[in-house]
Amino acid sequence: MVRRSRVLRSCGARLILAVLAAGTLGACSAGQHDGDLTGSLPSDYRQRHPIVLREAPRTLDVFAGHGATLDRRQQADVIAFAHDYRNNGRGGITAYVPQVPAGRQQLAGIRSALAQGGLSGSHITIVSYAPDDPTLASPVRLSFSRLQAQVDSRCDDWSEDAAQSDRMASWQNRSLPNFGCSYQKNLAAQVADPVDLVRPRQQSEIDGEKRLRGVQRLRSGADPSTIYNSGGPTINQGIPNP
Repeated sequence: MVRRSRVLRSCGARLILAVLAAGTLGACSAGQHDGDLTGSLPSDYRQRHPIVLREAPRTLDVFAGHGATLDRRQQADVIAFAHDYRNNGRGGITAYVPQVPAGRQQLAGIRSALAQGGLSGSHITIVSYAPDDPTLASPVRLSFSRLQAQVDSRCDDWSEDAAQSDRMASWQNRSLPNFGCSYQKNLAAQVADPVDLVRPRQQSEIDGEKRLRGVQRLRSGADPSTIYNSGGPTINQGIPNP
């Protein structure tokens, strides 16, 4: 009878150890599952701060002063604005003219610069606005809609400590939420044609004369590669190094 009770106690102890071991393995599995959830968040900055294409206004503020003639800087800006509209514009151009005595004179100079850029007056819709302070310089704002590359996310997410004071967060070795945001915004602002981010451009026409010249060199056994002259300013080797 005594031996049987010892066997029962031994079996009970083994059962308790098995339950404890199963609980420990379950806790490890749960911790690993949490790590998988954390790792499933996008760590690539291109996925965390994606560049998207959308219709957005393209504006230009022109400070024409009291005369109808623009200075060289702003005349060049308006001409470039007209070229941008001809290449990428959708719809018409809206000119927001301040309700000041010289407002119409300013618009006359802007119309002349737009005409130099290849735009007629039929593309412009005039809208008047009352400036907040008439004593300050009030610009004529030109605006049209075009396809632009933008980043939806903001670069001011400081939810995590950059000094990694949290040891658990530091051990995960993950990038901060703001990582890559400014790079993506700069890339979106500098791209000339937003469609280039979606697909490549069509192949240009073949230079038949250059191809024929290369074929003739191959037939004669000469090197068909093009030799580019990369001459530049030479450095005077006679000057001793300090």
